[in-house]
Amino acid sequence: MHNWFLHLFEWTAWANACMGEAISPVYSADTYVQRQFSHIIHAQERWLLRLRQEELTRQDLFEPLPLEEALQRDQSFAQAITALLTLHQEDTGWLRTPVPHTTNQGQQYILPVQGVLTQLLHHGTHHRAQLAARLTSLGYASPPIDYIFYARQ
Repeated sequence: MHNWFLHLFEWTAWANACMGEAISPVYSADTYVQRQFSHIIHAQERWLLRLRQEELTRQDLFEPLPLEEALQRDQSFAQAITALLTLHQEDTGWLRTPVPHTTNQGQQYILPVQGVLTQLLHHGTHHRAQLAARLTSLGYASPPIDYIFYARQ
């Protein structure tokens, strides 16, 4: 299962890079695009802190980042999540380890590591789809970032 998550996070990094390239012509002028793409990055980093059991600070999860910074932080996330999955590769129980977290509204929840990883993957897909729709509405081509396009490379 660890290897499958590693593979899916490689796809996610590829999809984010493709989307970053696709949104670059409109990024500086479109606040919606800035906020959605930055949100992917902020949320990834926040969940990574939770997985590492590190302290979180309250932040605006839609705070716009410069595109180059967002892409660099995405690469850093990809390296960090790969390192974390690799570190726990032999620990079959790690994926079931509870991860407590508190929402910005103060509600407390617990998800297993595999639930957090699944959330990370689907959350990014959701927001990349929103960005693809925005690009299309602006007359730009949406990049082919479905998993199948990655798998066929």
